[in-house]
Amino acid sequence: MKKYLILLVIIFLPGCWNYRELNNCAIVTGMAIDYSDNGYNVSLLFSNNTKDNASTSILSAEGNTIYEAIKKINLSTPKEIYISHLSCIIVSDKIAKKGISPVLDFLLREPESNQNFNLIISKDCMAKDILSITTPLSDYPAQNINSTIKVSEKEQARVIDSDFNLFVSSLLKLGINPIANSIITIDENKNTKLDALAIFKKDKLIDWATVDESIGINMLRGNIKNLYTDIKINNSKIVITCNKYKIKTKYENNKIINTIYCEGMINEIENSLDINNKKIIDKIEIETKNMLYSYVKDAIEKSKKNKTDILGYGNYMYKYHPNIFNKIDDWDEYFSTLDIENNIEFKLINKGALLESIGE
Repeated sequence: MKKYLILLVIIFLPGCWNYRELNNCAIVTGMAIDYSDNGYNVSLLFSNNTKDNASTSILSAEGNTIYEAIKKINLSTPKEIYISHLSCIIVSDKIAKKGISPVLDFLLREPESNQNFNLIISKDCMAKDILSITTPLSDYPAQNINSTIKVSEKEQARVIDSDFNLFVSSLLKLGINPIANSIITIDENKNTKLDALAIFKKDKLIDWATVDESIGINMLRGNIKNLYTDIKINNSKIVITCNKYKIKTKYENNKIINTIYCEGMINEIENSLDINNKKIIDKIEIETKNMLYSYVKDAIEKSKKNKTDILGYGNYMYKYHPNIFNKIDDWDEYFSTLDIENNIEFKLINKGALLESIGE
């Protein structure tokens, strides 16, 4: 009986058809794609982990296609290239402006791609340059970029989740266009930082948002986790963090109506201010509300100016008012004239750990 059980286990245990020894693989953790005279310049970031040392290296090659460039890189390494551990891909703005579909097509068709990585657009610099930069806090550029996105997306409303599948999903859905994080070099040492959002129309990069516009875009798309802003009351600068955020959207009387509710707290006060005074609190709430309204207003104006619905109202209409959406031939064109009303409420629920400013 035991022999039969062992035989059944052997027969039905799943095997790994694509099994390889990791020691024989060149593990890719990051990829950068730039344009070249021959088509594409592809750079791969390899993780070199040994018993006594851990480091990274970059190899690059040109090709008429991305696949050809990667195969040329393989001529320079004694190991088989393995991209299942790819954690980020950086695409140059020059490629994104002409159309990012060829890059997406390669990554979707590649059987070893797990598609669980971040997609970022390099702004005014080569994608390869971004990939090669290490920071004092990390020797691994790809992981550093991913960690920065993960932390910033939680703490700063200008950054979004850069998941590759989310970008593709926005591209394929009706009534919404993609957005992506951008990354730049900031000094002579080529340190990097995440910049404002990249705005797409279908698969083409058509504009860059400002920081304020990026915050407004994320507010309207419901991507907010924490939002901080600063206002001035009686010549005193106050930093406010919104840590509770809700948005409801409806279509009524031929217009989109957004109702936004925020709760927040005081993080910092530049000069002395009596925050126990109700009139002061009322002013803080009004000024914060006005600031949030300006973010939203700027985001809508930028989207309409570019005639690209990155806010997803077309997708909302497709889901909840298909009889109206299906009558419109060009939603992005129609969106540019769409009436959008924004109602914003802000409530200060926490003044911080201090009851009074120290300067009082």
